[in-house]
Amino acid sequence: MKFGSKELIGVAIFQFMRHNAGPFYAKLQQRKVMSEENLGQPLPAQGDQQVQVLLDERELKSMYSNAYRIHTAAEEVIIDFGFNMPNPNPQPGPGGQPQQQLLFKVTDRVIITYSNAKRLAISLTQLVKRFEQQFGDIPLQPGPRR
Repeated sequence: MKFGSKELIGVAIFQFMRHNAGPFYAKLQQRKVMSEENLGQPLPAQGDQQVQVLLDERELKSMYSNAYRIHTAAEEVIIDFGFNMPNPNPQPGPGGQPQQQLLFKVTDRVIITYSNAKRLAISLTQLVKRFEQQFGDIPLQPGPRR
């Protein structure tokens, strides 16, 4: 089975959510989440039980990010997403000369537990591995697009 990039991202997000739902799975058995689209795919849960996951994207917002920053606390990981851009109001450097500056504009923040961060890291590692198997190595340094 071959996956496109959108499907790979969906698989990684689904795997992350499936691993992190925890007590939410039990609640799903008692009530259904309102959804415009019913995925209708029963998922194996613990034991012989199956749980049907319904996806509610009515309040979904999308944003573009080309940069992130990670903070840590004793009980959680904080990931800021945003984008790098040239500073529109650069401050003068030494000698009053304009200095090239980069602005990291933070647009969204995600706060997760360390166990969820580990699961996310595993899912993203699998996603990147499959992508590179299909399309070749992803360079870490930006360069010309292929």
